[in-house]
Amino acid sequence: MENNETQAVKQKTPLTKQEKVRRGLLIGISSLVIVIIILGLVIGSPYSIKKNDYESFEAMTTEHYDRPTVLMMSKKSCPYCKKVYPGLSELKDEYEDRVNFYYIDIHDGGEGTQLYNRYRPSAGAGKDGVPTVWYFRPRASLDEDLSIYAKYTNYGGKDELNTKGQIEGVILKLLELTEEMKSGE
Repeated sequence: MENNETQAVKQKTPLTKQEKVRRGLLIGISSLVIVIIILGLVIGSPYSIKKNDYESFEAMTTEHYDRPTVLMMSKKSCPYCKKVYPGLSELKDEYEDRVNFYYIDIHDGGEGTQLYNRYRPSAGAGKDGVPTVWYFRPRASLDEDLSIYAKYTNYGGKDELNTKGQIEGVILKLLELTEEMKSGE
């Protein structure tokens, strides 16, 4: 036979109003998280552009060394980075057969930050921060080091930096350089 305590536990007791509210909130929050994840997959995330770390970035740029390279340095938490990414992703879809596109999150202070600090001094004077889009020249051979063509930091404002149109303008100039380099060989 079961004791009275076990029988009481097995009996269903109606939920209090507070418990119902808690369950409703839990279900609502869970549903919202699922919707956000699905939207991220449908719309795209920074990881649809090759997400790399410091060590693999240079290794990956050797595969198509004769192409210009566009590298977005960003932080997941940066609201301005989130505004730049969609335009960059569209340009990637349009130019990925002629231009290398990479995305590195520098939030963790790890390899992405090391890469950012490695190229920052050679980019010359200017603002630092994110979003930063770096543009590297195509190389004639693997023996050449990556060479920065331009670096633009920030988003919008009076200078309209890192907008889709501004990024595409630099990409077109780099493609002209690529053609000149190839025709001079």
